[in-house]
Amino acid sequence: MNGERALAWLAGGAVLAIIWLAWPFATGLLLGAFMGFTCQPLYLRLAAWSGRPFLASVTVVLIAGLTILGCLAGFASLFVDQAGALAVAVREELKPGGMLTVWLGMVTGWLENGGAILPSTRPVRMNGRVR
Repeated sequence: MNGERALAWLAGGAVLAIIWLAWPFATGLLLGAFMGFTCQPLYLRLAAWSGRPFLASVTVVLIAGLTILGCLAGFASLFVDQAGALAVAVREELKPGGMLTVWLGMVTGWLENGGAILPSTRPVRMNGRVR
């Protein structure tokens, strides 16, 4: 094995190590790269218009951050609304005669018997008929 081939193997191993280390952060890295490429035209126009590239970059970062926070706030609002609706539905179904009450009664009875199906509750087949 010559030196170039060994260097190629080491470079391949280094790339694999970088991928392995970056895997938990891949979503953030990809979204950050996507946002950078998306916001670059806005930054270039703003920097050319104002003549102050530092101020333009701060402005673009603040706009991107506020956009992300707005999306997260919208998601949280929808999540809380849906969780409230779920809580109301569960409360209604836990009232006497509700489906959850019936189901919990069946599960509780099953667990009281040690999780076994008792012969008295099992349908019995006799002459092709269920008794």
